[in-house]
Amino acid sequence: MTSVLRRLALPALLMTVLAGCGLTGPDTYELDEKHIQVDVGEEFTLSVPVATAMGEWWYLTSPEPDPDVVRNTDKREKIEADDDAVGSGSGTDYFDFKAVGPGTTKIRLIQCPQGACDDG
Repeated sequence: MTSVLRRLALPALLMTVLAGCGLTGPDTYELDEKHIQVDVGEEFTLSVPVATAMGEWWYLTSPEPDPDVVRNTDKREKIEADDDAVGSGSGTDYFDFKAVGPGTTKIRLIQCPQGACDDG
């Protein structure tokens, strides 16, 4: 193999190895997906729309998912302000989970005015 071919082969090999390293992140599911299936150890995200101008937010509610099947690992939000008006905007709430064991469970999310549903 000539030195030119070796120099071209190495970057191609590195790209192939990196492609299998989970660079895409966890799968994200939206409201229209009512049933999902994941493998034990897999991380996934539930994504729900937020309209801050309406004062409504999403919460994980009780009964909570079976902790032997899935665990909530994080909740985060991404809000984009609309027209520079205070309290306006829309975005997305993200609920991150990890499948920790075999089985089935329900994950219940509720949308309600901020502060009204904190306890589920």
